[in-house]
Amino acid sequence: MLFPIVWLKIWFGYFAMLVMVTVVIPTITTRLNPVGGTTCTGGISQNLPTPPFRPGPWLEAIVALGPFVQLILMPVLWSHKQRQVKRKIMGEKEEAEEKNPLDPEAKTTIFGRKLPCLAKVLGLFIGSIDLSLRMIKTVSFGTINLQAFFFPAPFYDFYSAKLLIKFLQVDVRKLAITATQADSYMKFCTEQMLNFWTLGFYGRCCKGRTNYNRWLDRHLVWEGGTPPGYNNQFRVFDDILTCCQKLKMIGLNALGGCLSIIPILGALWPVAQFAQWYRYKLDLRNMKFGGSQPEFIKEFTACNYIYKYYTVGICGLCGMPLKRYVDTCIRLGAPKFDEAMAAEDKEADAGSPDDVPVAVEMQPSATAAPAAAVAEKV
Repeated sequence: MLFPIVWLKIWFGYFAMLVMVTVVIPTITTRLNPVGGTTCTGGISQNLPTPPFRPGPWLEAIVALGPFVQLILMPVLWSHKQRQVKRKIMGEKEEAEEKNPLDPEAKTTIFGRKLPCLAKVLGLFIGSIDLSLRMIKTVSFGTINLQAFFFPAPFYDFYSAKLLIKFLQVDVRKLAITATQADSYMKFCTEQMLNFWTLGFYGRCCKGRTNYNRWLDRHLVWEGGTPPGYNNQFRVFDDILTCCQKLKMIGLNALGGCLSIIPILGALWPVAQFAQWYRYKLDLRNMKFGGSQPEFIKEFTACNYIYKYYTVGICGLCGMPLKRYVDTCIRLGAPKFDEAMAAEDKEADAGSPDDVPVAVEMQPSATAAPAAAVAEKV
């Protein structure tokens, strides 16, 4: 087999989940909470009241649909991974994916990415369902985790990640992702299965191994080879704000910064534009491209941004031209090797050897690495 053996164990783990939600849990709930049962008190038989809520067969079927579909999909993706690795071993050329050409009018495109309508519609639909499942997980402190049963989630997550990389442009260069849909899908299934059996403790105690966004960043490379002086340390997806940054944004939103999402109305309150400007600063500060820390030029001040908001953005009605202006103010700093990031990645590799990305050079390179050196780990 040309794919990790642990994937077979994940399949059996999901099979056990299916048995648990279709046989074990319904049997236990039926015995503990019978419907229409009787009890004897003082020699008098009394009917038990019907409980206010009892999961019916339709709810059990919906919950069981997730692991059932995933049990079928896993072998399909395994076979695809098997053929892909076999072609690479035999030296056969893979079908080249459609690449988004460079934008000659833009040097860097990070915030001004124009995604297709299909991605926006899917994001709204799947994102709303995923948000509700996350809220259930948060309210129950991780003990009720239904994300493992929502099978479209891993496919959309990887699809949206590839779209982001496709339209991303950094200093007139493109990025590529070495992971496949099978890798991403099994990463999702592994985490969700372990969270199911540990009641969420795996996700809380092993964040270094379960961070899906960090896993995506570690599978990013420069398209066509590493440029001179750069390396392959990226932080594109794992740009989550720190606790201090979140508190600052909460304070700004409480003062009216949340009005920035509403055109015209947000233009009546300057705090809304300041919150937008500050969020761009925070997001860019948390990113890294090939070891380079991007930064805004000195001219990107709050006053200049507010001025562009009213002129270029037309009071929030034209968001894309405003985002393109923000991209023109981005400059890349001098690349350097991040020892702290490398230590975190090394720890994650030791804990999850099957998730180790392709072998790419980690130290800054003086010469561009050939694209053939980026070969997928078998």
